[in-house]
Amino acid sequence: MRIETVILGIATTLAVLGSGVAFAWNIQEEHDTWDLIRCGDGSNSTVGQSDGGWTVITAGKNGTAGGQFATVGQAALAGCGE
Repeated sequence: MRIETVILGIATTLAVLGSGVAFAWNIQEEHDTWDLIRCGDGSNSTVGQSDGGWTVITAGKNGTAGGQFATVGQAALAGCGE
């Protein structure tokens, strides 16, 4: 087996495993101006739209409230502390 193939296989495996860890949250409920986020640690966060962006209304166990984010995903990461 060529070394390039082995390196490519290892890199692909690490990328797949890393992407699963990066998104340990999901949207539980979507409302008009806010979303309920379920964090990977089992706590909840709420994020809301304001001034064309997103802010963390309430944070999960390891997250931080406040801030201004371009996407709901960025706000969810801050609200969950990931």
